[in-house]
Amino acid sequence: MKFSMKDGHKFGWKGIDGIGLTHDIKNGHVSYVKVSGRHGKIKTMHEDRFYYVIDGKGKFWVGDEMYEVIKGDVIFVPKKTPYDFEGKMEAVMFFTPCFDPTKEVKLE
Repeated sequence: MKFSMKDGHKFGWKGIDGIGLTHDIKNGHVSYVKVSGRHGKIKTMHEDRFYYVIDGKGKFWVGDEMYEVIKGDVIFVPKKTPYDFEGKMEAVMFFTPCFDPTKEVKLE
């Protein structure tokens, strides 16, 4: 299967612009995100998440840890772990199993 950004589903809010690429795959999900602010603290109850930084720099808070990230870094967020991020960066997000927005808990 092939997926393209031009066929993806756009999403976003202040400081976050993204494109969901693989909505109909049950075992996983991939999205592209451009960050120019702060995401907002959340916790996912359903899936583990990986963020691969493809450009720029920022910070991730995962549980009680803070990580400064640059191009080429990968962040892993286990399900049920509070997290947040901010910066000026582009990243590819990998979710396993597939992203389920009904299983996210906003913490602020």
